[in-house]
Amino acid sequence: MIAIQPPPGIVLTAPARRVGTLTKWRDAAPTSRVMVVATMVSMVAFLDVTVVNLALPATARDLGGGLCLQQWVVDGYLLAQAAMILPGGSISDLFGRLPVIRFGLVAFGTGSVLAATAPSPVLLIAGRVVQGLGAAFLVPGSLALINSTFDRADRPAAIGSWTAWTGTAFALGPLLGGLAVDFLSWRWIYALSAVPMVIGFALTFWLFPIPQPAQRARLDVAGAALSAVGLAGTVYALIESRDHGWADPRVATSLVIGVATLLVFVAWQRRAPHPLVPLSLFSIRNFAGASVTSAFVYGAGAMGVLAISLYT
Repeated sequence: MIAIQPPPGIVLTAPARRVGTLTKWRDAAPTSRVMVVATMVSMVAFLDVTVVNLALPATARDLGGGLCLQQWVVDGYLLAQAAMILPGGSISDLFGRLPVIRFGLVAFGTGSVLAATAPSPVLLIAGRVVQGLGAAFLVPGSLALINSTFDRADRPAAIGSWTAWTGTAFALGPLLGGLAVDFLSWRWIYALSAVPMVIGFALTFWLFPIPQPAQRARLDVAGAALSAVGLAGTVYALIESRDHGWADPRVATSLVIGVATLLVFVAWQRRAPHPLVPLSLFSIRNFAGASVTSAFVYGAGAMGVLAISLYT
């Protein structure tokens, strides 16, 4: 093969510049790549908490189901997310950061498509539950990516940036939900949320290999099952009590099982060898105070947006 050389005095600057740009793109810092992926997928998970609220009246008019459906559309997502977010971090340590992130992306995207095409209230709620399941792996998985990639000194700033960007999702949710309902349809809220999942799934192959934990995590299966049953039973009773009353056998039984299971969960966490929620953490004043404050802030925000959407 004969190599063709440029004439003397001619410099091929444009191709060299393109090659240099491509090289810089491929050699981008692993931390920058991780921040892009972690922030994007987490923003969608947080955005979906509030974006659907303004679409609830239109959804009920289209599919029926009344207030009960509207509550389950919101709470089905939150319930699945709350039930699985506790073991989500341990599962990420056990099976690897990227596989768990990819599973969460696929689950969230599948739930979005199912909700967007749902012909009945049952399938819409099922889609929301699948979405919540995916979100439960995306949020702790994205934080696990940051913790595995950033040095200890840079980690607080990275988590602060992640928190700032994901926090904007709560403010953008009602705006985007209202625009989608006014100009498109409530179904587009779910259809459009699948797009970042596809992009995020592709970008995970753009990341460098993520370091694995030095020690393999132990999954508290019993604790995960107890928390899921306790939350599901209690939430079911609170929602269905409006239509059926507290004296209804299903509501009363669900409430008793839910509350009793949550109490057993707390007792189990005291003696579990690898608890999901080490209760000793609550003896730390800063942790306990921040947890209680966060519960009130997020609870008030979620209930406020839901009430405004339903009654205005």
